[in-house]
Amino acid sequence: MEPISEQIKKLLEEGGQGIIEMHPERHNLSSLISLITLYKKSAQISKIIICTKNIEEVDEILKRLKQINFDGLAFGILHKKGLCLNNEVNSKERIEVESECLELCNASQGCSYYENFKEKPNFFINGVLTSKELKDICELAGICPYFLQRRALSQAEVIVCTHQYFFQSGFSDLKSTLNQKNAILFLDSHNLDSTILDECSINLNLNLLSESLGNIKAILQILETTDQNLKQNYYNAMKNNLKSANFFERSLMAISVPDSLMERTVPGQIRKPEYFLGFIKRVAVHLRKLLRSKEPKIYSGSRMLYDLKVNALIEPDCLKFAIFSLHALFTLFSDILPKEYYPLQLLCRFCTILANSSEGFIIVFEPHPESQNIYSPVLQLTCLDATFCLSPILSSFSSSLFVTATCTPPEIFSKLLGLSPSFKTELSCSSIYCPLMLTKGSDQLAVSAKEEKSDEGVIRNYGDLLLELADTIPDGIICFVTGYKYLEDIVLKWNETGLLYRLLDHKLVFFESRDVRETQIALYNFKLACSSGRGAVLFCVTNGYAVDAVSIFSAWCKCVVIFGVPYQDVLSRVLKARLTYIKEKYSIEESEMLNFDSMRQTVYCMSQALRPNNNYALQIFADKRYVYSQKKDKLPKWIQEKLKPNFSSLSTDALINISRQFLRTAANKINLR
Repeated sequence: MEPISEQIKKLLEEGGQGIIEMHPERHNLSSLISLITLYKKSAQISKIIICTKNIEEVDEILKRLKQINFDGLAFGILHKKGLCLNNEVNSKERIEVESECLELCNASQGCSYYENFKEKPNFFINGVLTSKELKDICELAGICPYFLQRRALSQAEVIVCTHQYFFQSGFSDLKSTLNQKNAILFLDSHNLDSTILDECSINLNLNLLSESLGNIKAILQILETTDQNLKQNYYNAMKNNLKSANFFERSLMAISVPDSLMERTVPGQIRKPEYFLGFIKRVAVHLRKLLRSKEPKIYSGSRMLYDLKVNALIEPDCLKFAIFSLHALFTLFSDILPKEYYPLQLLCRFCTILANSSEGFIIVFEPHPESQNIYSPVLQLTCLDATFCLSPILSSFSSSLFVTATCTPPEIFSKLLGLSPSFKTELSCSSIYCPLMLTKGSDQLAVSAKEEKSDEGVIRNYGDLLLELADTIPDGIICFVTGYKYLEDIVLKWNETGLLYRLLDHKLVFFESRDVRETQIALYNFKLACSSGRGAVLFCVTNGYAVDAVSIFSAWCKCVVIFGVPYQDVLSRVLKARLTYIKEKYSIEESEMLNFDSMRQTVYCMSQALRPNNNYALQIFADKRYVYSQKKDKLPKWIQEKLKPNFSSLSTDALINISRQFLRTAANKINLR
C-alpha cells in the first residue's frame, strides 16, 4: 500500500474521493491539514473547505493553521448570532437575531456596523483569523464581521465551517466562489449521513402552521396599501426565469433542486404576491387539517402531492417555486414587511423540497412523538437518503477527503454517502490507551443494558465497577449511558442502595441534563474538580449534547466507560422508514445497519474523550454484546490493534487488575517522554 502522503498527493492532483479512518487525536488532524496545505500550491488548489462538527472545532483547526505558519487568508464562517457585534441584537435567540439583522440592514438608520461596512468597500482581512480575532478586528474598525467575511469568501484560501451551517446555507454561500477544477472539501465524517438527513428534514406542528397563517394575514394587510409599482416589479421578476434574478441564488440549500428549475419561469397562478400568499394559505389550512388527526400515518411524496391536488386544489408545479417566490417577496418588499416570518419561510421550504424531491422523501404524521400520553402532533418531511444532498455538493469539488473515527465496514459507509473512493486507509494512534470489555460482574452475573435494564443485579454490578474504578483511577472518569431514562433509572437505584454516597468518598459526580446550560456548568465543574486534584465522574448520554463537548475537557479524563450499546429507537416510524429504504436501495439488512450505527456511535464516544496526544486512558465497553462478532468486528483498526485476546470477556475483578497494571505502565511512559 502507498504511504498516506502519496495517496493524498495523488488525490489532490488527479481528483476523486478518499476515506481516512483514524483516531481523532490532535496531531493526526494537524498532520493531515498540514499535508493538504503543503500540496496546495503544487496541485494548484485555489480553495480548501474544511467542514467539522461544532464551533469549538472550527477555532481549533484555525489555531492549527497558525501553528504551521499558513500564509494565506483563512477564517471560519458562522451564522449571524456567532458574529454579531450589536449588543441589542446578539443577546437574543438565533432566529430572532436573523430577523432583527434583516430589519436593521434594510432600515434607513439601522445598524451602525453594517453602515460602516458599506462605506468601506476596500476594507479586507488577511492571515489566519479565529472567530474572536475576526470580531476584535471588526469591532476596532466598527465594521460588521458577518458581512465582511462574506465579502472575503472569494479571496479566502481556507474556509472552515460547521456541518449544520454548511448543509443549511453555507454551501449556497460558497458555491459561487468555487471552481470545481481546483477546490478541495475536507469533511469530518462521523455520523455524516444522519447529520445530513436531520438537516434536510423539516417538522411542522399546529403552532407553526398557525403562526404561518398569521404571517400571511399580516403581509396581505400591508400589501393592500402598497405602491402598485412594487407589485409590478414583483410580477416582472416572476416572469423571468429564476437564474436571471440574482436574489434567488441563496434562497434554498442545494438539496434536490434540479438545475432545470432555475431555467424556468414561475407559473402564472402565483406571479402576483396576493395570489402566491393565497396559494400558500390553502396549503397551510390543508396541512393543519391533517395534523388534527389522531392516527399516525406515513405518506410517500407523490401521495402527499396527489392529496394536496385533489383536496386543496394545489398544483404541484406551483409548490416547486414556493421558497423562491417568498424570497423574492421579502427582497422586493423588505422595507415594509414584518421581520418575524420564520414559520412562513419553513412552510415554503417544506413545499419546495416536497415538490422537487418526492423520491427519497416521506411524510410521517406522528400524533404522540414524545409519549403516548402527550398529544403533540408533528408532520415530518423526512429525508431518507443523504446522497440527495451530498452528491450535488461533491460535484462542485475536484477532490473530497472524508475523515472519520470509524467507517468499518467501509462498504456501508460508502453506500450511505454515495461515495466511490479512490482509496481508503487507516492511521494508527500514538496515544496510550487500553480497550477492555466487561461481560460479567464479580458475582459472575452477565452484564448487559438490553433485556436486563431493570435487573437489579446488572445495575449493582455496574455500580460496583464504577466504585472500583473511582478508587483506582486518578483525575476524571467519563461514563456514557444509552439514554436519559436509563441514566435516571440507574442513578435512582444507586441512590437507594447508598452507592452514590460511597462514590462521593472518592470523586465528585456530575451529570449531563436535558438543559444545555446546566450541562455546560457540569462540564466546567468536572474540569475544575480534576484540576484541583479532587477527581470527578461525569455521566453523559451517547446521543446528547455533551458527547460533542467532552473533547474540550478530555485532557482530564483517564477512563471512558460506556454502559450498554447505543442503539437508536427501533420503535420510531422515521427510523423504520429509513431502514426499509436502505434495505431496498442498498441491500443493507436492518440488523446490519443498526449494528453499524451503534458501533460508530460507541467509537465516537470513546474517541471524543481521548483527544489529547499526551494523554493515557482506559476504554471500557461494559456490555456482554460487545464481544459478539457482529459488533467486535466493526471496531476500527486503531482499537482492534490494541484489543488483546485476554482483554475480552472480563469480570469486574479481572478488569480492575488489568487497569491497575496499565495505569502504572502508562504513567511511567508519559513521565519518560
